[in-house]
Amino acid sequence: MIDTETITVSLPARRVDTILNRCQALMCKSKEKIQEVTRVTGLLVAATPASELGRLHYRKLETAKIAALHQVNGDFDQFMVLVDDMKSDLHW
Repeated sequence: MIDTETITVSLPARRVDTILNRCQALMCKSKEKIQEVTRVTGLLVAATPASELGRLHYRKLETAKIAALHQVNGDFDQFMVLVDDMKSDLHW
């Protein structure tokens, strides 16, 4: 949402809830399908205009996702391991 009085961009509450729920779900897992990781990073990428430091919250996860896709020949239905270093990107 764009507020022309304060010149700010923010996310609707429903979008924030979706992002938080998806991030929390990933943080509780040790592995997940690459497709779901892609969905979550997509939500984070879409939120970057409203979050000044948004890009910092998916960089490690995105790098690991790309590496996992290379290992499984681009099969998004395969699982990837989620290590604590990646999960730290999901705290916001």
